[in-house]
Amino acid sequence: ATETAAVDVQINDQRDRLLWVEVRVSRVSEGQEDGSRFVVVARDVGRRRALEETQRQQARELAEAVERQKRLLREIHHRVKNNLQLIASLMRLQIRRHPGGAPPQEPELQAMLGRLQTMARAHDRLYHDDDTGTVSLRRYLTGLTADLRQLRPGVTVDGRFAEMRIGLPQAVPVGLITNELATNALKHAFPRGRGTLRLRAEVVDGDLAVTVEDDGIGCPPEMIGIVTPGPSMGLGMTMVISLVTQLRGAVSIAAAEPGTRVRVVVPRAQVT
Repeated sequence: ATETAAVDVQINDQRDRLLWVEVRVSRVSEGQEDGSRFVVVARDVGRRRALEETQRQQARELAEAVERQKRLLREIHHRVKNNLQLIASLMRLQIRRHPGGAPPQEPELQAMLGRLQTMARAHDRLYHDDDTGTVSLRRYLTGLTADLRQLRPGVTVDGRFAEMRIGLPQAVPVGLITNELATNALKHAFPRGRGTLRLRAEVVDGDLAVTVEDDGIGCPPEMIGIVTPGPSMGLGMTMVISLVTQLRGAVSIAAAEPGTRVRVVVPRAQVT
């Protein structure tokens, strides 16, 4: 039987140069009547060690370059978020400074503020996440839900979202769609200022399904079904359809008895 062990060691040659040498020791006992024999082989492995060190150095440099890129992307997302929040602050200031109280366009301006905040939140999540290319959908929509609760304190906003990660080009449309549908329900579904709004995001048959359901007064029968663009449609719903089309999805409206259920289904391939 043969047993072998090997180790790399550094030695100095006759010129006092430092060399890497592999020392391989084999113990041979088979066929030896007077005990075991040891075979020792030494070979220069300087080139191999130099190649390994070069590979390690390249790996370190690559890791450092990736980390620098992540820091740069975080800084970009942070600045974009700050710029969006600055625009929102200027709009709020303009609303407050309007002579004679709130301007006639205040509802539209408040809706725009909500959209800006939704986009800013996506960049904020990317700034804080370790993965600078994708967003946790659960954390993103949970933050959005907290903002929506401030709009109608008498309405319970219940948000439950599956954990999945989506890219920024998809996160912003999904956030805007959810914000627009929820804001519309808070505005129109609860004339008495009381009720429940349920927000859901889940994976169904491999696709992302976002549902906004209220127990309010319901919607006109002519709105039930698959939603398509129309001349009488408001800006908010027109934007929702445009964003859903961008994600190659579909949006439908159904009666929730009581209330209304709006469901948006987006192919998973469009959000991963």
